[in-house]
Amino acid sequence: MYSAILVPVDPGDVSTWRRPLETAAKLASLSDATLYLLTVVPPMDSPLVAGMLPRDHQQRVVTRTREELDRLVAEHVPAGVRAEARVATGRVHEEVIRAARELGCELIVIGRGGGLRGTPLAGTNTQRVVHAATIPVMVVAD
Repeated sequence: MYSAILVPVDPGDVSTWRRPLETAAKLASLSDATLYLLTVVPPMDSPLVAGMLPRDHQQRVVTRTREELDRLVAEHVPAGVRAEARVATGRVHEEVIRAARELGCELIVIGRGGGLRGTPLAGTNTQRVVHAATIPVMVVAD
């Protein structure tokens, strides 16, 4: 069925990963696929922002995010499911599409995101991923 599934997550926000990860892990175990969990860190390279932060701030944020993502994988990916953590820097929807293409993913499983609870609306990044993806995208409500 699938050999690679991408799951974009924010390790600090359980609503972005709990249900999507559960769903993706079930699909991965059924088809012996590899799960790729991706977190995207926004760039801090604008002159205004960069001038206020220490030079290594971006790298420290990426390192801390990677540690959080590795912990999420270790604690929440079921035994027997292959999973790999990835951290990218950039605009969320662009990095999700790029990662899916580069990793050869056949499916993206993403949380509904910032839509209003009780409505079918999805968050902006989710909408952009759905619109730009060239592979199936499964949107999972939290």
